[in-house]
Amino acid sequence: MSIHIVSTLLLCYVLIVTSPETTAQPFIDFSKAKIEYVSELNTSDDEYAPVFSPSGEIFVFVSNREGSTLTSLDYNKNGLPLPRKNSHDIWRANFVADTFQAPVPWKMLNTPLNEGAISFGKNLGVFYYTRCNTADGFGDCDLYQCTFFDTVWVINNLGKNVNNEDWQSQPAYAKGGSMFFASNTPTSYDLRNNITNFDIFFSQYDSTTKSFQPYERLENINTKDKESTPFYSFFDDALYFASEGHSPNYGGLDLYRSKRNPDGTWQDPENLGKHINSQNDDFFMTISRDGKHIYFTSNRRDNNNEKDLDFYKIVLP
Repeated sequence: MSIHIVSTLLLCYVLIVTSPETTAQPFIDFSKAKIEYVSELNTSDDEYAPVFSPSGEIFVFVSNREGSTLTSLDYNKNGLPLPRKNSHDIWRANFVADTFQAPVPWKMLNTPLNEGAISFGKNLGVFYYTRCNTADGFGDCDLYQCTFFDTVWVINNLGKNVNNEDWQSQPAYAKGGSMFFASNTPTSYDLRNNITNFDIFFSQYDSTTKSFQPYERLENINTKDKESTPFYSFFDDALYFASEGHSPNYGGLDLYRSKRNPDGTWQDPENLGKHINSQNDDFFMTISRDGKHIYFTSNRRDNNNEKDLDFYKIVLP
């Protein structure tokens, strides 16, 4: 496991204060929810993988919008340079008085390679995110931990109990420090069609050894079709995720919720409803830890009749 030390760019308003893992509240009732397009954050490029900081004061997401890092210079078979594009980078926006301030790239984390979804731990001093095609990676994309020590951030690969030679992404920190994530690990192959699927996996955290245990596939969550973008809600102790394989399904990836049983197992998933899900892909759910703010990503046609990835807000009555 390789370790990288990077200089601190911690914002002056960030306090590394541990947030308690709150007692779960009653499950959210989505039956009368309404959907709003988030015009102040969306662009004609892709915006996805939203998450709030534990305090709810920072909104972090992934985008290839203008201002993202240019991809590395590459060449075609004739030796001519290929056009450079914006890589997928991590962005952040202050969230003050229920209002988003102008997003800025989180330059400390961004490179000409692609960076992906973030999940915060108990506080802003520890988070998990996706890095792709790195020198110390085991496969295509791996999961990393970023921890603030004194005056620097330390970034390290989570190791072979979580990562392997396949694709791991979309981390979701959960109660007790454990981790959900999406992967195309071979156990998730659809052998009938010889195609790779995405499933949701889980790695238990051992507080004694302070390490993640070997990952397991969530059998009652996954189907023969695609499951992805897990999100653990501290507010109601539930797992939210996207799926093509559960029923009912209103088209593409739909958003589902699975409630936790007293013994720690997960109940059969329930669709969040056709007034939230569309005929397109709806995924990357996030809920602030106080339960007041709920957002997700969709490629449905937006206000400009485009089908890029955009943010939508779920408004409860």
